Amino acid sequence: MQKEIRESSVAQRSGSQFRPKLLIVDENLDDLLYYSRVLQRAAYDVRCIASFTDGATSLENESFDLIIISQGSPNFAGRSVLAWVSDQHRQTPVLVLDRYADSARYLEAMHLGAQDYLERPLQPSEIATLVASSLAGSVGRGKKQPVG
Repeated sequence: MQKEIRESSVAQRSGSQFRPKLLIVDENLDDLLYYSRVLQRAAYDVRCIASFTDGATSLENESFDLIIISQGSPNFAGRSVLAWVSDQHRQTPVLVLDRYADSARYLEAMHLGAQDYLERPLQPSEIATLVASSLAGSVGRGKKQPVG
């Protein structure tokens, strides 16, 4: 059974209004709820999953316009989700959030295809702006590097 915040999954499209569909994967429930609420208030359709394994499984069954992944443990537990997206949905932007900026994890995340690697916590306006910029195809904080 997926560890999922069911209240976070709202209808993606209502009438003719498009609401970008976001996936947030974070094993820290407080952070998961915080970012979910911030992005729902910014009119995004947000799906939250509190397990990296379930996050990867969810990606096999649904498509998303943007994915936010927690870095997870010091050994980058969110890597499995990022690697799956990189292999299967290269065009989907992925933001990786970490409590402590680490150059080795930053490089690994960028090499795996992350659009940006961000130190959290992020202010509500900052995460909303970064998501909007990523969806528009621009770079969150100027850290996007070509992967190839």
